[in-house]
Amino acid sequence: MLKKTISAVFLFALVTFFSGIAQAEVPEWLRALSKQPPKTYADDVNAVVLLDDIVTTVKENGDLVRHGRRALRILRPEGRTRAAFYAREYNADSKVNYLHGWSITSKGQEYETKSGDILEHNLSTYEVYSDAKEKAVVVPGADVGTVVGFEYEEQERPYVFHDTWEFQESQPVERSRYELHLASGWRFKSEWMNHKEEKPVEESGALQWQISDIPRIEDEYNQPDAMALAGRMVVTFFSEKLKNHTFRDWNDLGAWEAQLIAGSRDSNPSLQQKVLELAPPNLPALDRIKTLARFAQHDSTAENMRLL
Repeated sequence: MLKKTISAVFLFALVTFFSGIAQAEVPEWLRALSKQPPKTYADDVNAVVLLDDIVTTVKENGDLVRHGRRALRILRPEGRTRAAFYAREYNADSKVNYLHGWSITSKGQEYETKSGDILEHNLSTYEVYSDAKEKAVVVPGADVGTVVGFEYEEQERPYVFHDTWEFQESQPVERSRYELHLASGWRFKSEWMNHKEEKPVEESGALQWQISDIPRIEDEYNQPDAMALAGRMVVTFFSEKLKNHTFRDWNDLGAWEAQLIAGSRDSNPSLQQKVLELAPPNLPALDRIKTLARFAQHDSTAENMRLL
């Protein structure tokens, strides 16, 4: 009797498990990528990016809407955790409209994430000034041979009108694509870093760049920061209606920065009184410097908090 009960429970679990798999709504673009014949990579490559696709739309008011798709194939056990996790950052001037994930195992089993699988948390513990947050998702079913995919949409009101296409990573990338849609009256300029310039293809009013078979950034002892090595394209947007958010060159940026900090270093009676309080003139010059430096670097935060 006990065996029959256990068998019934086990059968119910199996039915529930496989019905969950059958109900997974995996998009066709991911299914097509999972059917591509795997390429050969070095023995220490943990995962490969099959597709990284970004479509950026610049609206008339300067807002950006970014739609992305990303797919990876897990090649080694060490690649499971990193490949199955994906996150997008946002703040008070941006938001992630949706984030979704799926997986297709080497046996053809399909999984998808649900709305309850989305994790949100702050990126800083000092919330006096930081509003940086993150939405993240972990896809189930990740194992060697599994193809995982993510899709997201986010919108942003940028303080500076530019976008970055980061197409080179720590794992090989088989195909990376960037598409740009500009509202009427907007222009753009592209700058390439650590890669030769690629010309876009114009199709249906949109500009498209695509690069294939991008090698990984090799892991080396004492290597520079990855951003100093990675190939990427920075796109700057221009509009005559919104000139204050676009910088054509370093002179423009310098003029903006000078206007931004104008007056911040000017003295005032309150500041002079605080200096005399902390470092009176009868102290040696070096002691006064150390005292003021210590206050600026450490104690001023507590003082400002008290005044608030």
